[in-house]
Amino acid sequence: MSDKVAVLIPTLKRPHKIRENFDNLMTTTDPDLMDIVYIVEPDDIASLDAWYGLPEFKSILVTNQRVRSFAGAINTAVRLLPHKYFFGASDDFYFHDNWLPPLLELSKDYGMVGPNDLGNESVAKGELAVSYLIRRDYVPRACIGFPENLLYEGYRHNYTDTELTDTAIFNGEYKYCPESIVEHMHPCWGKSNMDETYQLSFDVGDTLYDKMLYMERRPLWGLTPEEDTEILF
Repeated sequence: MSDKVAVLIPTLKRPHKIRENFDNLMTTTDPDLMDIVYIVEPDDIASLDAWYGLPEFKSILVTNQRVRSFAGAINTAVRLLPHKYFFGASDDFYFHDNWLPPLLELSKDYGMVGPNDLGNESVAKGELAVSYLIRRDYVPRACIGFPENLLYEGYRHNYTDTELTDTAIFNGEYKYCPESIVEHMHPCWGKSNMDETYQLSFDVGDTLYDKMLYMERRPLWGLTPEEDTEILF
């Protein structure tokens, strides 16, 4: 079992982000504390080519073997990698200096710790994490009904992180860490341009489907399905 943190980055059809993510992490994070892990779809040749252009032996490549989604990519890595810690991220985060040590300190007492994303009010209130440090021994409790997974794979785009955070709060295992800054460079906060992947989160049909599924599953972690909820990214 590796004591390093596996920083999980699904590529999400953005091969141009791979080098950018790599350089950002290598300049802000002690390499002795982490392994950078890219998860790509088997037919995403552009992302594969971009990964092969990185310095040799400085990152790990995993091919998604599950549902073709963010959740499927993360779950594939969690199942395959021998790490004690996982950091669930994406290719649209910017890691600030010293982001990891405060999370590791809090993870001694909590199975899931979320950093400050510098954008979402629900994150700042400790109600949501859009990126997160997870202790491996918490994974079997993270996804109700699917102990081998970290994330529920039924959502099309939205609510994946919302359910994960809700469940951790219900389990008494979530802690927000404002000192750790992992900035979400999302168009909702005016920090990036809209692209094909972002557009999925605004698709009316998919959004309605995900919201109905989320409301149906809420009683599993002690919330009533009637309570109103906003869409949280």
